[in-house]
Amino acid sequence: MWPFQEPVKDGIWTCSGSPIVPGYVITDHIRNGCNGVGPWRHNLARVGLWTCPSSPIPAGFRAATYSAGGCSGLGAWALVRA
Repeated sequence: MWPFQEPVKDGIWTCSGSPIVPGYVITDHIRNGCNGVGPWRHNLARVGLWTCPSSPIPAGFRAATYSAGGCSGLGAWALVRA
């Protein structure tokens, strides 16, 4: 196992291309890190989280309000109950 791999947990940062575990959403992005690609924050889905573009939306939730400044300027959608 590589020294930087960790089991998934709420709030973990991962590089682009890492799998998104069922029940988790992408909630933030930083432009530097991961050799210039930038890491993404994974959080357990819950009402009120802001999700980044291309984040899966788990069953029981839907994307609602949009914020252009979310996810470091990539845009974000608020999670609400379906």
